[in-house]
Amino acid sequence: MFGWFGLDSSTSSTPGDSGPQGLLAYPYADDQRGWLISGLDAPADPLAPASVTVRGFGGAVRGEYTDGGDGLQRYAAAGQLSFTFLRVETEWHRYIEHLPGDTTDTLTIGTVGIALALPLENSFTLLIGGGVSTYHDTIGNESGWYLKAGAEMFPIRPLILNAEVWGGYIREDSYDLETFMGGGRATAGVIWNRFEVFGGWQALWIESVTLDGPTVGMRVWF
Repeated sequence: MFGWFGLDSSTSSTPGDSGPQGLLAYPYADDQRGWLISGLDAPADPLAPASVTVRGFGGAVRGEYTDGGDGLQRYAAAGQLSFTFLRVETEWHRYIEHLPGDTTDTLTIGTVGIALALPLENSFTLLIGGGVSTYHDTIGNESGWYLKAGAEMFPIRPLILNAEVWGGYIREDSYDLETFMGGGRATAGVIWNRFEVFGGWQALWIESVTLDGPTVGMRVWF
């Protein structure tokens, strides 16, 4: 696996063989299924090119917007750097609540973590990981940890399905208090070349408080 971490790791394999594992340039590139090529034996696609180029690394960046209703909005940015079987990722969420009297309340949530990317087949990847989280509002800052599980599915071009849940605790040292914080999202998108447009549902849970709503956004794969 560590051999894929080199800067020059592109290689080619013939469709249908059990060639090297790696990432396509973007999902469904070279008329293939999925994004992470697991090397599983599969019938060759007669319409596919004679060779398939896979790489040892890739990634994506995305931006999205959620309307939670009642004057609550969420703006988010996220990025991931993916290697074969390993992913480094970060997400930042900015919640803005519009209150009476032209005042606003804000909340910022950030996470940085790593996850194992386990290909169950070329069109389905299971994600298991965790990392550190941060919480900032008008009162102050807290930090904590989280665990996550998710899945990426590439059933048929140009469709991309994504679902994940995560949860952990943030700690308020001044009160010696730990608070549960978690979230989840499910989206369906369509991709053209490297550009994906998606929509779905997103939620954030802080103890008994739920901030959720429909979400839309764009992801760029590289």
